[in-house]
Amino acid sequence: MKIPLPNAFADGDVEKWIRDFELIASCNGIKGSAHLVTALGTLLSGRARAAYDLNLESNQAMTMKICMPCW
Repeated sequence: MKIPLPNAFADGDVEKWIRDFELIASCNGIKGSAHLVTALGTLLSGRARAAYDLNLESNQAMTMKICMPCW
């Protein structure tokens, strides 16, 4: 049985929301950091989603720098 994910988070008590998200994600079999981050991103809105997107873009740019071969 799948447990519904929490409502989208825009503002409020982020620590409680993350605890709820982690418990529900675990019950639904969402495991591994990459899967958790992806699921988390789908449940953010407003400023929380904007901050997530900026962080994701920054991490992707850093990964590109690290993974690109030196010419």
